[in-house]
Amino acid sequence: MVKSKVSNNPILESEVLGAAFTIMDDELFMTPMFTDDSYDDDEDTWIEVDFMSVLAEEEYIWKELDRVDVVLRKQLSVV
Repeated sequence: MVKSKVSNNPILESEVLGAAFTIMDDELFMTPMFTDDSYDDDEDTWIEVDFMSVLAEEEYIWKELDRVDVVLRKQLSVV
């Protein structure tokens, strides 16, 4: 996995959601991916994921967010 220059933690890309994710300050953050599958890793592009707000979204969205969160936290516990 690639490490974020902002959080110094692993980044996980989700093709399902079209975004890249990392953990900062024990919270899940995301940044959108461009059409060429790249993303901007600058500090001002990352936004915190609000898990309560996605509960009203389609099931595949919150399930993918939960999967991403679990995978990234497992990566942090290995390091």
